[in-house]
Amino acid sequence: MNAAFEQGLLLYDQGRFDSAATRFHDALAAEPQNAGAHAMLAMALEAGSGPWAPRIRDAIGHAEAAVQLSPENAFVHYALSIVLSDLLDWEPSRLERTALPGGMRAAPSISARRALDAASEAIRLEPREPAHHAQHAYLHLVSERWREALQAADAGLALHPSHRICLRWRAMALTGLDRTAEAEEARQQLLAAHPNDARVHADVGFAHLRGSDSQAARQSFLESLRLDPTLPDAHRGLESSEILLTMPVHESGMLLSPGRDRLNSDLAEHSLTTWQKILIGLALVPLVIVLIEDRLDYKGPFIRLLSLLF
Repeated sequence: MNAAFEQGLLLYDQGRFDSAATRFHDALAAEPQNAGAHAMLAMALEAGSGPWAPRIRDAIGHAEAAVQLSPENAFVHYALSIVLSDLLDWEPSRLERTALPGGMRAAPSISARRALDAASEAIRLEPREPAHHAQHAYLHLVSERWREALQAADAGLALHPSHRICLRWRAMALTGLDRTAEAEEARQQLLAAHPNDARVHADVGFAHLRGSDSQAARQSFLESLRLDPTLPDAHRGLESSEILLTMPVHESGMLLSPGRDRLNSDLAEHSLTTWQKILIGLALVPLVIVLIEDRLDYKGPFIRLLSLLF
């Protein structure tokens, strides 16, 4: 293994993805047929910065090259699945209470199918790697196939009981299945195993939002941002929790929804306007008929009625 590849691995583990990509490029310059370098370059490009479209196009090219060079290597299929996950098509979820944070789901697509097939092939070739099961779980999860996601997450946890990503997806899958108590237990297990992970605290925050506990949600998002001030989900969740905390509360304790109340008001106003239009239309009918009769020089009933009145 050349030195540039080893340096790229170190930079990747440190989260310095752009620098890692540079070193993997250097490694490929020395060994163009190195499947591992192609796969790692693909993952570094996927995680890096810069314009999305050319970066992902290059990442997919390197991941596919890795698969062609070493089709029996489980890791290259895993890398291809990771990169293809960036091409998922998203649509609004039809669910409410159990939808993923953000309310979006992955629509069926060729990329989604290819990503799932690549993850399945990685598992077939190396079934004892929990990361492969975690990727499998993720692809089921975003498609709202909760039961399959739970099975995949549990398969990974059977190999590594505290695996962070498998625990995250397990908690979300249980939420999707409406198994509330088990989902909460999984989140507590996740917090205990990974107390310094910002994404874990953000996940817990969204769970509190689903349960209408805005104060607890706010605390979780604040902790998430303390650990990672740049995490977008935590910023979005904190904003949502603070909006809910400022809403008036019924005596029953249910939060009022200004948007819903405004909608009802608008509908009532619209309904009143519609009746006004109907009445005005009815009032105009005789006038229109009179104008038509007069234009045709036809002494119809409305013209005769007017001549009697005036």
